[in-house]
Amino acid sequence: MASPTEVNDGRHIPFPGPRGWGMAAFICVLTAALYLTAYEIHKATYRDPRLPTTVPADVVGSRDAGKD
Repeated sequence: MASPTEVNDGRHIPFPGPRGWGMAAFICVLTAALYLTAYEIHKATYRDPRLPTTVPADVVGSRDAGKD
């Protein structure tokens, strides 16, 4: 049996199939969906550390105790 390079004289003959574009599109859509999901979770749960409502009560109480 001859090798593919001997049969085709060393030329590359591409496969005439779909070439994976469907899978590549699926991966791109999946990536976008995961990114948007992570962004929505971040928006719903993020608390700015500079806001006074995000400081735990025990930290505020101990900090204010030293001012008396």
